[in-house]
Amino acid sequence: LREAARCLQCDVLCNVCVGVCPNRALVGFEVEKKHLKIPTITLNGAEFFVSFPNKLQIAQKHQILVVTDWCNDCGNCTSFCPFAGQPHKDKLRLHFNHDTFNEDENGLLVIKSEKYFDLTLKKDGNLAQLTENWDAYIFENDYCMAVLEKETFNIEQITIFYDDIQILEIPEIAQLKMLYKTVIGLV
Repeated sequence: LREAARCLQCDVLCNVCVGVCPNRALVGFEVEKKHLKIPTITLNGAEFFVSFPNKLQIAQKHQILVVTDWCNDCGNCTSFCPFAGQPHKDKLRLHFNHDTFNEDENGLLVIKSEKYFDLTLKKDGNLAQLTENWDAYIFENDYCMAVLEKETFNIEQITIFYDDIQILEIPEIAQLKMLYKTVIGLV
């Protein structure tokens, strides 16, 4: 019974890697546990319809990201990880410069202009970009470009690049919506 009382509940909140990083490259943050709606576009001639048949589950409130420009891959986080993970490689990798982002297989590039942010998500080599302007967001990936309403992220306009696509699921919009709201609060 005394042994069970020692449990740190690492499956709920660990963050050991955040504390042991000598460069402060690992950052802990909280997100709302919920299901993000993934938009699916159905084309019907010149009109489009948006539905949300699938959802992206955010199961853990406590998350960690790696500021790659500060990480020197020392492996300290790996040594202390109770899950035998490699946090500096496994967690979302946040970049502030194009060079390190281009070298990485996965990650999030955040560029801030005078007033607005530009986020580029790279997952398995595929890119999706969210550009903020004064009244909307512009989303673009390999298949489409969309104008998103600034408050709700609802799709106002869309151009699909390939004529043979009639139905298109766009999970990156849900991912970038969550990342935008999270990362902007950290930057």
